[in-house]
Amino acid sequence: MAIQTRRRLGQRSRLLWITLVAPLLLFAAVAGLETTGPAAAQGGGASLSGAVTDPSGPVEGVTVDLFTADVDGNRGTWLRSTSTDAAGTYAFIVDPGCYAVTFIAPTGRRFINGSPWSTTGLCLGDGESGDGIDGALRGGSASSLSGVVTLGGQPVDGIGVDLFIAGADGGRDRFLASTETGDDGQAGRFRFEVDPGCYVLTYVGDGRTFVASGSEWLNRGACVAAGASVDDLDAVIAPARAATIRTGVVQNGQPVADVAIDLFAADGAGGRGAYRSTARTDGAGAAAFAVDPGCHVLTHVAPTDQRWTETGDAWLNRAVCVEAGETAVLQPAVLDGASQQIVIDVTVRQEGIKV
Repeated sequence: MAIQTRRRLGQRSRLLWITLVAPLLLFAAVAGLETTGPAAAQGGGASLSGAVTDPSGPVEGVTVDLFTADVDGNRGTWLRSTSTDAAGTYAFIVDPGCYAVTFIAPTGRRFINGSPWSTTGLCLGDGESGDGIDGALRGGSASSLSGVVTLGGQPVDGIGVDLFIAGADGGRDRFLASTETGDDGQAGRFRFEVDPGCYVLTYVGDGRTFVASGSEWLNRGACVAAGASVDDLDAVIAPARAATIRTGVVQNGQPVADVAIDLFAADGAGGRGAYRSTARTDGAGAAAFAVDPGCHVLTHVAPTDQRWTETGDAWLNRAVCVEAGETAVLQPAVLDGASQQIVIDVTVRQEGIKV
């Protein structure tokens, strides 16, 4: 499970902001703060809350555990517990940071994800409130929604699937649960156990494109009767069309071999993001990268004690964006000419000097 600021999107979302304050939270827990009731968690500066329901309405007495969360949204240190009140609600007052909230179903019951546990990750800044962190219990007559995600006919694990109740217009209404393909041990597959009704599933490609939508998001609606199963909610990911970036290095008009060039993904500001790979120029002073469509940054690293003409430094960054199937050819990077040392041979002749 991964986490997002002020909302929950399931395992695959990237973390937008994180400042873990576990030591402060642990201090609050050790200090003997109250651990039951809707106002169980005491802290400061932020709050999170929600409710647990089933098809008949709010559910009282459901245990809700609060944990710190790491950068991947995994549960860290247990902080404290509370339970839902007669309205099915709970609340925690916390310090800014990242947390995981785990709902524990009453004995013999399961949440809509088919498990007796349901966990949601969340990051909160100072003064922010994370409401709507809810749990949904199944009713008595379970139905199921399932499918498989494939690429080139092969199952793909790790694709996020969000489940929503369908609104009157057939669009997404209330968020219920998240899962990832492959989570149940079946390659590329996902499954939700649900109550009878109509739902919307949102598949999240995380940078990969779905054939049916032409984007990295795909919504599919489905209605299911009591005790029935809809098991063909499949999605197909389009093959990525690779792009190419070519560059080179010259000095005094001649190609330079064995110069290191690092490839990074470009961040939102056009600077260097995640490192991808390194190539070295060949005997013709050339280097090439096969990349995904998008924006990238190439860092040219000058040989020892040399500098780039363009920057006067040992590092030269160049940003480039490429589309699917495109080849971008950059102008060669130019190293300053070899430094020249002028040696003056001075001969001093001493004549007639007495010591």
